[in-house]
Amino acid sequence: MRTHLYRDGGSVVVADVDATAADGSELVEAARFTPPGSDLGRFSFAAFPDLSRLVCASPDSVVCVDASGVVVWEHDLGVRRTEGLARTSVAVPADGTVVWVYAADALAGRGESDRWLVLAPATGDLLAQKALDCEGHDADHLHHPDGGLLLSVGMGQDGTAVFHGRYDDGTLSVTDLSADGVWDTIPCAISPDGNLMVSTAQSCQDNGKVHRFPDGDVIATLTLETLYPGGDPEELVVEYGCAGFLDQQTLIVTVVDENWDEENPGAPSEIRRVLVDLTTGERIGHLPPDQAGNDPDDFRPLGDGTWLAACDGRTRRHRSSAFFNLSV
Repeated sequence: MRTHLYRDGGSVVVADVDATAADGSELVEAARFTPPGSDLGRFSFAAFPDLSRLVCASPDSVVCVDASGVVVWEHDLGVRRTEGLARTSVAVPADGTVVWVYAADALAGRGESDRWLVLAPATGDLLAQKALDCEGHDADHLHHPDGGLLLSVGMGQDGTAVFHGRYDDGTLSVTDLSADGVWDTIPCAISPDGNLMVSTAQSCQDNGKVHRFPDGDVIATLTLETLYPGGDPEELVVEYGCAGFLDQQTLIVTVVDENWDEENPGAPSEIRRVLVDLTTGERIGHLPPDQAGNDPDDFRPLGDGTWLAACDGRTRRHRSSAFFNLSV
């Protein structure tokens, strides 16, 4: 079962993506949890596959709660000696056999570098850990079809460090994909077959890149000129972290015109979900506006020809056989 997590007040809702019809239907709620603490914006969350428990990661600890909100276990990450914006990231694989944790130890003042930890799902005990050659403030886990995970660590102006990890037979193996130099983009999706990755620029926001896996080599750069020919590059941005695979051959990249209504500066930005044919590198259209959502960031291509898009705070699943031509 594929899931989608979102916050609803003081609760974390787990939606069942596969039980949701791809006809614009709202996501089907499968479970609801009440995490400890009140500032949920500082937490990272991951649900176990059977939806019996939720893992909540704060800057200081990782806590597992059951459906009634009772704490099952807690793993202390150590004393935080700074007030920096260090965030912890957590992930649970589809088989639920371990819990992955990224700890921003350097920024938190707990060490000279960050850590990637593997915890026991029943107790929270430490099974393995690796020191990472980076000093980040936050990270994202991406599940890879090979059973491993991709970890992208944001380091602000210093770029992005990217790692691939596997935990097999009690051994944690980590490959540094940025060993030859930090990336200037952040990975945000993996292709259905696991052979490609897409990343978007964090600072200048003027391009997206397609990479081979596992070497990380760039095989295509998607510029604003490619994605939105004729548009004003001074007003357009490739939305950070908002790209993904509609299917194995088709990529969706979000382009935002931040100044599209100069007479109404309070109006929302115009959002285009641009489709790119990976076999040619050419744009082939964009999603219908009523299926593209009105939140640039709350958008998730699912790799099976469907996608999730939020409109007015409600996330829906869509599928379309006809796309709009991209006219500018």
